Amino acid sequence: MVPTADERPLVLVAEDHDDARELYAAVLEDAGFEAVKASDGTQALALVRDRPPAILILDLSIPVVDGFEVARLVREDPATRPIRILVVTGHSERAVLDRATALDVDGILLKPVDAGEVVRRVRSLLARR
Repeated sequence: MVPTADERPLVLVAEDHDDARELYAAVLEDAGFEAVKASDGTQALALVRDRPPAILILDLSIPVVDGFEVARLVREDPATRPIRILVVTGHSERAVLDRATALDVDGILLKPVDAGEVVRRVRSLLARR
């Protein structure tokens, strides 16, 4: 039996690059997750508050409100603190990665990211819940 949309874990993909956002959402849907998408930090925060996802895939360089601020706000709010945050970034500088780690993210993937690895990491984070 295929799970209904309500039974599938919700994953929010916050990524400003259209191709990456669409690819991550498509592979997650194919893997049995429900995926919603945001192209900037304001959209991501609105979606998080409206219907908190199990996992937030978060690009640090999204516009309007950057990923660092999105992660900080998610972690500060007791209602959204349990959300697992998987950062996907093209920044490999130690200072950037340390700053993300300090925000208590649950994982970091460096771009370019294999879509299959996104699914594996999401499954791993859900298993640790």
